[in-house]
Amino acid sequence: MNELTKEERKTLEGIERAYYMQPIVRRINKWVAQYGSEPKTSWVKVLDQLHDILRNSQSDIEKLLDIRIEEGIISDKAQSRKSIAGNAFSNSLIYIFLQNKIYGDITFTSLHTKPKSLKLKNQ
Repeated sequence: MNELTKEERKTLEGIERAYYMQPIVRRINKWVAQYGSEPKTSWVKVLDQLHDILRNSQSDIEKLLDIRIEEGIISDKAQSRKSIAGNAFSNSLIYIFLQNKIYGDITFTSLHTKPKSLKLKNQ
């Protein structure tokens, strides 16, 4: 197993904490645990399942949005939905790439994950 840089760990933790990413991350991890006999290859194979995972997470995200409306955290569910749709895919990719780095299936020394710039730096 490989270690993440400080920036990568912070990015991974931020993705895992984002309220809308929690159902997605749960489904990604569940798929890897359930269908992957070897974590090293499972973290690559889960990329093929990402579309289905995101679609299957919609109802959970809708419930979270309903809760946030009730609590007064958001006022426009439609706008929040658009924002989530824009971020969920890229955050899911970053999450999976970082997991691949941990398990050694993708070789790069760092993954720069600042908004609007995803860069891989090869070894």
